[in-house]
Amino acid sequence: MQVEKIIMKCFFTTSWDDGSIYDLKLAELLAKYSIKGTFYIPIKNLERNDSLQPKQIKPISELFEIGGHAYSHIVLSDVDDYTAKREIEEGKKALEDIIQENVVAFCPPTGKFKNKHLELIQYAGFKLVRTVGYLCARNIVESYNNNMSLLHTTSQFYPHKPLSYIIFALKRNDREGFLHIWKNISNLTWHKFLRNIFREVESSGGVFHLWGHS
Repeated sequence: MQVEKIIMKCFFTTSWDDGSIYDLKLAELLAKYSIKGTFYIPIKNLERNDSLQPKQIKPISELFEIGGHAYSHIVLSDVDDYTAKREIEEGKKALEDIIQENVVAFCPPTGKFKNKHLELIQYAGFKLVRTVGYLCARNIVESYNNNMSLLHTTSQFYPHKPLSYIIFALKRNDREGFLHIWKNISNLTWHKFLRNIFREVESSGGVFHLWGHS
């Protein structure tokens, strides 16, 4: 009897939001340990005064993918359609002028968006929208339509309380999220929970997508 060994593919990636100057140190560490990552960067962040300058974005783009994060980090659901459209399009153009490459991925600031914003994002030329929907490892990519996809994450790099994971899974009616919680109901402390999900991805295949802020 011939036995064929099946090797499951396991992928690990990261993404980082808001374009802080601390992204420079983070990029250095990711490169040191050969970890993939995407940096979602606004041109200016009205919420903070430590935003990356254009000359600081270019070196990061030489090692990692750069994604759009609106021009000034305005929450799309808080503004009118015209302002949202301008923020999305001008942010993309400014980033492309800086890095001299096409920017195809977008993350809505704070992760908040409405369906109409997805249309504006696609119209601007983006091919991918990264959400803040976590607890995904199997069904991590969701097709929005033929030309654009939604990319979910496995977890935020933040010590959420166990109840936060349960509430999130309930809001999304997320079968995969409920399954992760059920398997780890006695280990929902942040680091143990993530470690167990990562081990499951290692053994069964999938994508472990960690996101956060530098």
